[in-house]
Order: sequence, then C-alpha cells, then structure tokens
Amino acid sequence: MLDPIKIVLLVFTALMIVAASVFCVRMKSSRLSSIGLVSIVSLFFATLFFYYGYSDAPEIALAGGGEVTIEVFGSYKEPGYTAEFNGIDVTNEVRVSGDVDTDKTGDYTVKYTVNFLFGHAVKRRTVHVVDTKPPEIELLGGEETWMIYDPDEIDTGNFTAYDNYDGDITDKAVVSTLRNGDCITVSYLVADSSGNEAHATRTFEVGHLGIPKINLNGYSTITLRTGSAYEEQGATAADSAGRDITERIVVSGRVDTGNPGIYRITYSVTDSQNNESAVMRIVNVVSEDYARGNMVYLTFDDGPSRKNTPRILDVLKKHSVKATFFIINFSDGDSDIIRRILDEGHTVGIHGYSHRYKEIYASEEAFMKNITRLGKRVYDISGAKVKFIRFPGGSSNVVSAFNPGIMTRLTKKVLEEGYVYYDWNVESGDASVKAADKDVIVGNVINGLKPGRDNVVLMHDSKEKTTTVEALPEIIEYCRSQGYDFAPITDVTEPVIHKVKN
Repeated sequence: MLDPIKIVLLVFTALMIVAASVFCVRMKSSRLSSIGLVSIVSLFFATLFFYYGYSDAPEIALAGGGEVTIEVFGSYKEPGYTAEFNGIDVTNEVRVSGDVDTDKTGDYTVKYTVNFLFGHAVKRRTVHVVDTKPPEIELLGGEETWMIYDPDEIDTGNFTAYDNYDGDITDKAVVSTLRNGDCITVSYLVADSSGNEAHATRTFEVGHLGIPKINLNGYSTITLRTGSAYEEQGATAADSAGRDITERIVVSGRVDTGNPGIYRITYSVTDSQNNESAVMRIVNVVSEDYARGNMVYLTFDDGPSRKNTPRILDVLKKHSVKATFFIINFSDGDSDIIRRILDEGHTVGIHGYSHRYKEIYASEEAFMKNITRLGKRVYDISGAKVKFIRFPGGSSNVVSAFNPGIMTRLTKKVLEEGYVYYDWNVESGDASVKAADKDVIVGNVINGLKPGRDNVVLMHDSKEKTTTVEALPEIIEYCRSQGYDFAPITDVTEPVIHKVKN
C-alpha cells in the first residue's frame, strides 16, 4: 500500500517527465534537446533513489527476542539477527556494539545499527547477567548431630559459608539457637548479594553424665616410716563421657610424717552436671621399729573366688588383721571383691593374668604382658596401681626349666620395671590335696613360724580351699598368743625371696 506522499511523488515525477519530453520535441536546437533528455533521465533516477531512500527503513529481527538472561561466569553467545530492506537482505550491513561482562551481574545493552541508502534502523537487546546459584554452608566436623554434656560447650561458629559469586560470606550468616528439652538446634541462614539463600541446621543432644572417675597417680596405699618425706603424686579425673576434668579435682587432707598414724588424702571432683566422685589415698606412717621382727604376713594366692575370698575377708575383719592377696584374672562379676579387698585396707598383688606355666614363662615379653594385663584390669575397676608381684610357682620354680635361665632374667627385669616380688618362708600346705585338712594347715603354719623375722605365709583362696578358711581363725589366734603382729605387704616390707634355680 503506497502512502499519499509516494502517490504525489509518482504523479509529480510523471508530469515532469512528460513536460520534459514535450520540451525536447519542440526544441529546434539539438543541444537543448540533449539537455532535456539528460534532465529526464536524471529526474527518473533521482526519483527512484529518493523513492527507495524514503520509502522504508531497514528492518532488524533479533533471534531469541529483545532480552536474554545468562548465569554469571557463563559465556555470552550472540543469539543472532537479520536485517531486510524492501525485501533485500542487508544483514551484513548491521553493526553490533556494546559489551557484556559475564563476570559481573547486571543488565547490559547490545545495540544493532543498519544504514542503507537513506534508510536507518536501530534495535537494542538487553542481556541480564544474573546469579541464581545459592551459597553453600559447610558444617565443620561433618556430623549434623553432636552429643554434648554442657550447653556452654556448643560452638555455633563451627561452620563456613561460601558463595560462587561473593566468595566467603561466613560473616553474613545469621545464627539462631532453639532448645527443646535435651535437644538444641542451631540454625544457619545466609544470603548472597543476589538474594540467594542457604539454610543448614545442626542438632546438639544434651547427654546425661554418670559418676566421674578418678585415677590416682601412684599407689592408693602408701606406707612410710616416721621422718620420711611424703610427696603428693596427685590424680587424674574424667567424666563418664571420657573427657578430662582433672583441673576440677579438689585435694583435701594432710600427712604428718613426724607422727605415726593412718592419714587419708581425699580427691573429689564434680563434673559439669554436678555429678560427684571421690577416692582416697591411705598413707600409713609407722614408727622406726614397725614390722621388724615377730611379723606375720598372711598372703593368699590364686583368688579371688566368690566362694572363699569373701569368707576370708570376713574372718580378717573380725580379728582386725590385714593381709595380702596375690590375684589371678577374675570375672567382671567378681570386681566387687577386688574393691572390697582394697577398701578394707588389704594389699592387692599380682600373681598373673594366667597361671599356665608354658605360656607365661615362654619369654620375658610373655611374662611381662601377663602381669601388666592384670594390673590394667585392677586399675580400671579401682584406680589402684599394683607393684607387688608373686611369680607363679615362686621365683625358685623349676617348672620353667623348659626355657633355661628365664627366672634369672625375669627376677632382674621385674625390678627394672618398678615391681617388687615376694616369695614366702612359711608354707601352709593348702596347695596340696593330700595336706588340705584344716588341722594340717594350722600345724604347718605354726611349725613354720619363727620369732624375730618377717614370716610370709603362703595360703590360697581359690574356690577349692574351704579348709584354708576354716584354719584361718586358729592361725590368727595362735599368732596373737605368741606375740606376733600382722601386717599387709607394704612399701616398708622387706622382700622375702627364694634362691633362683633357673
């Protein structure tokens, strides 16, 4: 459809061409005729040029539309375009201008310009560089649920937040805490500069602690002669979750080494939930002449047994006598017997985790493992460290002859490792089945005692030794009637040892 201007232009051009033609025909002069002809041709082409130059502007078509959205750090690829001018493809005439920085969010304009003849066209495309990726929150430590025992232990800052565009945005995070009973939920919320959000939660469960455990450094019972120095060795403590609370220990009590007596040092501790525990170290301060001559050390091997050891402890308690128990391995159910022995002031020594000669005397390493393993069990259930030992079969045994020289080496090694070993010089005979009669046991002990020395009596408290229990009261009464004193083996007891035969 031609517009009115074009119609007028065409009519005017036609009239001018007709007028010029008539002029040329009527002119006599050839020169004027030539001028008229040139004018007609010029007018024709000028009209065509003006017609097309005026008639339509070029048309630009943008592929993909006038708006394009891309992710930041992506690549911008021109979607494409075409241009036409009155049906003529003039795409190659289009000039594109404008930069798109894909490393920075924002709106960028790309301009498309085309000029053809007198036609001129411009189009613009808007490129949106956006960040739609949310940041990431990393909960350090891995677990999303943690067990705690003190709400003050919660570390709400144990996380990082990172955004692909903004980088580290940990400091922009909002942390909130909500407690519901024994459950504490910590929520983390962070938003980047583009408004993308990330959420994370970590749950803390408040556990309930049991009784804390105190372990004494050194030995739970110490015997000192008057005038000796007492050196406090301290203790360590852990709550029932295994966390060190040694710094919470309160030590009370004092030791006067100038005056004989029994002194008690108490170590108490309270955990973060106010659970309390206490243990005691007994320090016996004895006179210079204590345990020198006319002493009887009752010792019991191969226990504890549920059948006989408590009965022996009852007899000892009744007569106010302290003794020494060289134990072998025991069941968990008999742990209370070990604790009772210690609580009532007796001495616990190690006979061996195992009593199998072929195993324990196979090598120095095998024997040391045998006693340290049992020592650890005693320590775990009572906190008491044991340093007194008795070799199975005694240091003079020949059952170890299958390993020549083993006892010579072991008697030196145990001393180097801080142990003290004791044999015996009075044998009750209760280890022999034939001599297990109560009266025989009493007679053997009475006949073996000698005044003016330390008498270390060998007896047994394994489950078969019922006659030992029966003989014990008579042995105690006889010793008392003869002026003997009783004591457990302690730091001031001189070792009674045999001559090594292997």
